[in-house]
Amino acid sequence: MVFSRRLLPLFSRARLGGLALSCSLVAGLFAGMVAPAVSPESAGAVCDPVVLIPAAVVPGSNASSAHMAAQWLRLQQLTNGSFEMADFPGFETPDAILALAEDAQTASTWSTAEARAGVESAVQACGITALDWIDNFAEEGLEAGDAARMVIFVAKPLGLSTTQFDPGNDGNAINLEAIIAGGKVGGSYGTFGGTLWVATALRLLGRPVPPETVTFIRGGQHADGSWDYTGDLTTDTASDFNSTAMAMIALVAAGAERGDTNLVRALAYVASQQQADGGFREAFDEATNPNATGLGILAIRAAGFNSDNGVWRGIPQPSGASALSVAYISPRDALRATQTVDGNYASPYDIYGLNTFATTGGIHAMLANWIVNAFAIPLQTPPTTTTTTTTAPSTTTLVVAGGALANTGASQTTPFFLLGVLSLLAGLSLLNLRRRRIDA
Repeated sequence: MVFSRRLLPLFSRARLGGLALSCSLVAGLFAGMVAPAVSPESAGAVCDPVVLIPAAVVPGSNASSAHMAAQWLRLQQLTNGSFEMADFPGFETPDAILALAEDAQTASTWSTAEARAGVESAVQACGITALDWIDNFAEEGLEAGDAARMVIFVAKPLGLSTTQFDPGNDGNAINLEAIIAGGKVGGSYGTFGGTLWVATALRLLGRPVPPETVTFIRGGQHADGSWDYTGDLTTDTASDFNSTAMAMIALVAAGAERGDTNLVRALAYVASQQQADGGFREAFDEATNPNATGLGILAIRAAGFNSDNGVWRGIPQPSGASALSVAYISPRDALRATQTVDGNYASPYDIYGLNTFATTGGIHAMLANWIVNAFAIPLQTPPTTTTTTTTAPSTTTLVVAGGALANTGASQTTPFFLLGVLSLLAGLSLLNLRRRRIDA
């Protein structure tokens, strides 16, 4: 899911501070900035060739874009089985596991067998899989947010036990559910990001999210419909797009339905943050960022809307006004525009050292099959469509409040030209150390 992580801490970023997701995502980006350009273990340096899985997908489709990204991802696996290119253990591998599981799906109904095969069969380094690495990582100790991430990204999508979590089958099982339960203090489970992960994990576990936790999440929403990474309005912390997307997903997981006031306000904020190219940016970015864009897509889908059309932007607001209506470009088109010829989704932060966060988050968003099968609100059908006939094949135009917005198709795959981001280093170094585990 979904849902960027890291929706997460999404995975032990909890230990460093608040929610940055992707995702999922922001924490990993910061790691990419400060990590060495070359990881201690070379990506793709495997004993046996990595098996690239062919796929019968339509060229230019969301699925083909995601599969191209997954092929790139497979080649980044390190010899220890992980995908920790940023050298911050636990940040990237859970997201990569889910991304490969999503890419392996062949039907609309989620298959845990296909998910596991996608991770194990094609992703092996000297006989060691990502599940072996994640097993060792989990045995080092997890906090509630970390355990929730393991539920969301690894255990539930792959059909593994959450009370006897032993992905490497080494006999040292961990009770993820007990760790989550033991981390509760009032309505919180540690950091705000960790709490959002827990709310999502509890839904996957078939357990109710405690009312005080739902109240805690709702209480952190700003007047403009956003959340910040602390979830605490008394801190006067600036709004954060990634935290907002993660909070939306957590509220849906907790049972919020279409028309929920907090979700409606959040969608209005998300609409206000959409860039001219259809994507979204993070707090210190000046241009579209694939991490934020991926999380935005998952949040919109969790709330019951299709990000490929502008219906979600025209829903009535509490004030009686609509979110807005301008020429609409799908966030997926913006995401595809960042895809390089190698297959990865390029991030503005790649200049500081390549990692896998943007690509795994992009796969989650392009496919969105895990969040859909897990708990997303059923998709709302566009209310009105009109067909314009010309001498060429007819094209479908979606009518949205305030104007007729053309449906967008797949854009050409072009490299994402990195823009100047040196000016944001100082701010990110202070902010992201604490948000780090938004994914956490």
